[in-house]
Amino acid sequence: MKNKMPQFVLIIIPPNSGDLYTQIKHFGDVKFGIATQCVLDTKLFKRGPQGYVVAGSQYFNNVALKVNVKLGGINVVPNKTEMHGILGDGANMTLVMGADAQHPPPGTEGRPSFTAVVGSVDSLASKYVATHRAQTSKREIIEDMQEMTEASIQACLITKQSLTGAMLI
Repeated sequence: MKNKMPQFVLIIIPPNSGDLYTQIKHFGDVKFGIATQCVLDTKLFKRGPQGYVVAGSQYFNNVALKVNVKLGGINVVPNKTEMHGILGDGANMTLVMGADAQHPPPGTEGRPSFTAVVGSVDSLASKYVATHRAQTSKREIIEDMQEMTEASIQACLITKQSLTGAMLI
């Protein structure tokens, strides 16, 4: 167990600590590959007439859902009967994709827009991979859509191959 990195770290931070949050996410998620979850101390403990009280179960349930996904768990599975056979068939996976562009606020100059494309990598469309890019500011059309889509398709195919032993063509 010596020198073993943790799989997950929960960090309690004070309000108005955006810089600290950014550093935690960078070092945990990016640099060391450790899932992190930050929670505000003011959300965990509320001041009441009797002193501080612990947050309600709904807050902890929401945090648990986020942690579960970060550790590879599945929170929601579509109802197969409502999907009419489109999802849930491991032999014939359906790739579910989404895309969006996020733009800087009005009046800002010199800041890029950011785009993302996500694609499912399992037969229940409950696990996704994402690609993201910076692009020309305030442009709604995703400039690298083809490359980002190809990356999603490739990830889906690789996952299918690892699950079924199917050959990639």
